[in-house]
Amino acid sequence: KMLAERSISITVWDSLAFSERPAAINIIWNPSNPTVILTAPKVNRPDDAKVIYEWRKGKNTFGVGKVVDALLNKGKNVFTVRAIDQEIQGAHPVEIDIVVICE
Repeated sequence: KMLAERSISITVWDSLAFSERPAAINIIWNPSNPTVILTAPKVNRPDDAKVIYEWRKGKNTFGVGKVVDALLNKGKNVFTVRAIDQEIQGAHPVEIDIVVICE
């Protein structure tokens, strides 16, 4: 005799990964406005997925979100964006570098 019947839906996701590789950005150095707006590259998740983006320059975290305002120095600036899938417990974050060259 069956006591209960239950249906469970399971969604299987590929490991989180960036689905695009950003090219280096070359801009003219402007010391009176040394900032740039950066957008995180796309990841292999739907737009409504709960992915958190953390931004670092060197060892310092300076922003959270898909879009950030970043402070620039003259020369090569390397920003690291870390994506974390909040919907998958124990998921490993992924990182990618974005390079901005101020000439």
